[in-house]
Amino acid sequence: MKKYFILLLVLFILSCQQEKKKAEVYKQHPDLSWLTSRDRFDRIRLRNQTDRRSVRLTRFAERLRSMQFQWRVGSMRSVHSWELFGRVISVSQNQKGHIFALDNQYTEVRVFDEKGRFLFAIGEKGEGPGSFMYPEWIAIDQWDTVYVTDRVQRKIEVFAPKGNAYVYERTILLPQIASGGICVDSSSIFISTNNMYNDSLIYRLDKNGNVIGKFGNISYRSENPVVRSYITRNYISCNLENEVIVLIFRYAPIFKVYSREGKLLWQVWIDDLNVSGFTEFKTGGVGFSRDKQEINLV
Repeated sequence: MKKYFILLLVLFILSCQQEKKKAEVYKQHPDLSWLTSRDRFDRIRLRNQTDRRSVRLTRFAERLRSMQFQWRVGSMRSVHSWELFGRVISVSQNQKGHIFALDNQYTEVRVFDEKGRFLFAIGEKGEGPGSFMYPEWIAIDQWDTVYVTDRVQRKIEVFAPKGNAYVYERTILLPQIASGGICVDSSSIFISTNNMYNDSLIYRLDKNGNVIGKFGNISYRSENPVVRSYITRNYISCNLENEVIVLIFRYAPIFKVYSREGKLLWQVWIDDLNVSGFTEFKTGGVGFSRDKQEINLV
């Protein structure tokens, strides 16, 4: 009888905890039903072979899976400093086929030839010209000029090719943090920023950093500034030969395609794409699921 009573007591406590947890939860994000009801999307299922665009996406995924390994670089036991990487978060390639790897932790760009042989490094840690505090994104234009964003100092450091190396050319101060990426063509710089719920997410700048256009957003309703901060997090990818910029959202299964001038050309909702959402609490914080435990971020 005593064991039976203890079992009932434990079940009652667990039930109360579950009810308390349910009471604490305010809303799940992204609210997919609200998003889809507000915007008109071309809906795509990645596994739907009857949709022409889905077929192209599936074929592209197959090509990615069939890629052949060519070379690798990096070792924890190497005596060469250029083989010791901290945190590589952005990579680009110039017209010669050289690979530019931006190491955020070591605050430099390491350059390798098409065979993976180390050539030289660009930049250093610091606040002066040609240096970074928190380098985050790299882009290379048609003349092989290198553009590196610095999140902390809200700037772009520009390096020009000279002989077999690169030299510091100039610094471009930014109106917003380029937190979602950078693209560069012959006359413009495109940066993507976060947390601009009431403004545009993509800024088009001239080569001096002056704003010549703004566009791109996500239609999402929330009075909570924390939710707005997370739901607008995004990345951009550019195909400037076709003059299009793609805006991809981190917490919603959508992408939007814009022209260089900012006209919305196409917006797509991918039905079977899993995204990592979050939970809004009545306290105003949001929680993310990690290892089956909710972490409350205020």
